[in-house]
Amino acid sequence: MEFTPPLSNLRTQLCVVMTGFAPNIGRDEVWPDAAEEFLRRMNRMGVQITVIGPRPPHKFGTKRTVRFMDRHEVVGMKILAASKSHRLEFRVLNAKTRSWTRLRAEACVTIGTTGVWPSTYGGWTLPGTLSIDALSRWVTEQKWVPGRELIFHGSTNQVLRWASHLLDRGAKNCFVVEEGAELKCWRAYRDRFLAKGGRIFLKHQIQRVEQEAANALAMYLSNEQGTLILNADTVVLAPSNDDMLNGPAQWKKGLFYVQRRSSPWELVADEEQWLERLDWRELYWRVSRALEIADYAECDGALRMLRAERRDLQAYRKPGARAELGYSGKILNRETLTTVQTSVSVPRSFAAAKPVASLECLERVPCRACVDACPENAIELVKLTDLPKLLEDKCTGCGACVAVCPAGAAVMIRELPQAQKARYFLPDDSKELWREGRQLQLLNRKGDVLGTGRVASSTAYEAGGHRVLEIESTNVHIWEARQFRPMKGEFLANDLEDSKQSPVLLKRGWVTLNGVRRLCPVGVPVTVALWQLGQRRFEDALFCHDASCRMCEITVDDRPALACRVLARDGQQISYERGSAGAPPASKNPLCPCKNVDKKECDVLLAEGVSEELMREATGLGHGVCHGRWCLSSKEKAAEHSNRPVFHGYETSPWRDIWAIDVVEEDDAGSVKAGDEES
Repeated sequence: MEFTPPLSNLRTQLCVVMTGFAPNIGRDEVWPDAAEEFLRRMNRMGVQITVIGPRPPHKFGTKRTVRFMDRHEVVGMKILAASKSHRLEFRVLNAKTRSWTRLRAEACVTIGTTGVWPSTYGGWTLPGTLSIDALSRWVTEQKWVPGRELIFHGSTNQVLRWASHLLDRGAKNCFVVEEGAELKCWRAYRDRFLAKGGRIFLKHQIQRVEQEAANALAMYLSNEQGTLILNADTVVLAPSNDDMLNGPAQWKKGLFYVQRRSSPWELVADEEQWLERLDWRELYWRVSRALEIADYAECDGALRMLRAERRDLQAYRKPGARAELGYSGKILNRETLTTVQTSVSVPRSFAAAKPVASLECLERVPCRACVDACPENAIELVKLTDLPKLLEDKCTGCGACVAVCPAGAAVMIRELPQAQKARYFLPDDSKELWREGRQLQLLNRKGDVLGTGRVASSTAYEAGGHRVLEIESTNVHIWEARQFRPMKGEFLANDLEDSKQSPVLLKRGWVTLNGVRRLCPVGVPVTVALWQLGQRRFEDALFCHDASCRMCEITVDDRPALACRVLARDGQQISYERGSAGAPPASKNPLCPCKNVDKKECDVLLAEGVSEELMREATGLGHGVCHGRWCLSSKEKAAEHSNRPVFHGYETSPWRDIWAIDVVEEDDAGSVKAGDEES
């Protein structure tokens, strides 16, 4: 019988819990700079801090003021009503020694991953539904695109960026559905997406999604003109959530939740990094007020200034604030062309001995990527939301601004008037190995074909999100040509068109799926393998980093496992229930996909005077395998008419259950042995 270490007791003022991280992600990517600065400011104020999760990248504090529990996990939590100071009590499990710690704190800050807070509609739990974070992880880490025709629900920069990237990777169709009247992205992102062949549907309400043939979904949209049906094989849930802090009802209990705005698998960073800094600055003053280490009037004044700064960063979203482009056929009309040519971001002439940068975002958005990347300080920016000012005499044509511009709005042009030609340096995300002299079609900003061009070179930058493709063509459309695509009939070499190029699809082995021997991709998580084989389960929609949702349960070699954590290997026996959590719901508007709870049933109980806690107990809302990851957020958004994420699980302790997988270890042979659980 193994010895179980005794339960230790610890006390702290502030407990910081990092959730949703993968062991293979570096600490620099797990910890945002703003989060680390928050800890340093709290430490300078003399607050005792305990960090549960990976350590921050840089050391600070002393052992007496800061405690790091980097191999621990919070598996239970409750609020002590009788305690006046340390009201929060956590049960913490040491993943290495299997020992337990009782930790009491005055306040708790939880850093969550970029999750999905879906707006429910009929059929949103059908197989073929993914979260935007799962999509980014699949494309970046697994090098595979989960579909040829995709529908994105949401219109943020992240959505338009990934939709454009998938069109470059060979996706046949990408649709963006926005229920509101305004897009929530930059104009440059929208123009780039439309130029690549994408379609945007504004003011379209999602009625329902139905499954037609195998791996085919039909989304029914409606507006004042009627009903529209979109067909796709993958639906990506990506609604925006501008306020990433939880509600005041939890702050009074000392519970603070801040949701990460960027994923470690994101290609580039845009306005989210600036908004995230505001989130952490706001959190600092909220926690300081709760711990009574700052004056109330000082906190109130700082929070008012933060709200004003947040409004300034998102001022471009206001009606009439967007810079729209007018066309006369395929070229810009005179008014728009004059506006572009007189902007401080573009040069007066392109006829120079070297290429000259042209920063054509033409919208006051919170971004300074080109300013920070320019090695010659040829770009000036006074205020974050000002237009960047180009200093032509300092520009050397290095192309760094083109490579780092998140929206692809920066280009370089060199005009050769004597030869009546021009060199266009455009951002390239196609991952294509361009051959010198290859013919391309040049497009304007909205995707119309202007003419042909010849590839001169392709340059990669170490710190850039794009490659820079140099194209030689006529100088007639020197103010128009800003996009390109292969000649008609040609395809880009990508994972979808040419499976031989994919390192994932080259690795295959024979596995047994539900008693049937199948040739299956190996070396990838079972989640990815099942999707590639057409077994699209809603349970795999999150593909979370830390398996916190617990939805993708399967059996591997007669042992329970999670599809997102287990790699498919040759000779495995895998069994699962297709649609165990995401089965076709009996209700057309399910509120809880795990327990198949109908929204009308919950509304009826609440209307009869039943409390929220009893309603959840009676219906099973929030008690499914995802532990409220999906349904609680939807319910509370509908009830409070707020887009704030909720601090899931804290309303009904414990925070989450203790699962058997929390106390099992794998030996070198791959077998599983169980540890000692607390009775």
